[in-house]
Amino acid sequence: MSAKTWFAVEGVILILLGIVAFVLPAAAGLAAALVLGWILLVSGIVGLVALLVTKGAAHAGWGFLSALIALVAGLLLLFHPFAGAVSIAVLIAAYLLLDGIALVLLGVDLRRRGAQAWLWVVLSGIVDWLLAVLIFAVSPAGAPLVLGLLVGIDLVAAGFALLRLSAGLRSRIYRSTGRFS
Repeated sequence: MSAKTWFAVEGVILILLGIVAFVLPAAAGLAAALVLGWILLVSGIVGLVALLVTKGAAHAGWGFLSALIALVAGLLLLFHPFAGAVSIAVLIAAYLLLDGIALVLLGVDLRRRGAQAWLWVVLSGIVDWLLAVLIFAVSPAGAPLVLGLLVGIDLVAAGFALLRLSAGLRSRIYRSTGRFS
């Protein structure tokens, strides 16, 4: 598949996932905490197994500490998903802030390359910044709900930007070749 098709497919999938997060925002927020909990728990277990299998290949103390941190963090998220959702909300805010910077810079680069939809990518980055500010503004009690809504908004904004980018690529390819391909 061509780049324009992949951008369009990814855009549609992100929009659909965003709609799911809108419909079930609290569930999406708590699910994010639980999924991360399982990932960290499995990571810690694998770290301990690797430590036993690779005796002497790396410093056992640091390897054990790394595995233990992953295990404890995973168990905390699994047994306290609300507190985990609050923590994740703060991490998501940091992610959105950094991702917003990356998207704005990507948009500037796309503009330099002549892409028509560069402004949509920049706007997606600005949406990320606004969402980060919103997360920091809400009280911890609303973290799971807000987290789910913010994930939904971010997914829809990114999906729309990708659809616009795909449409811009189609127009550019058509103008340069006389055909869509």
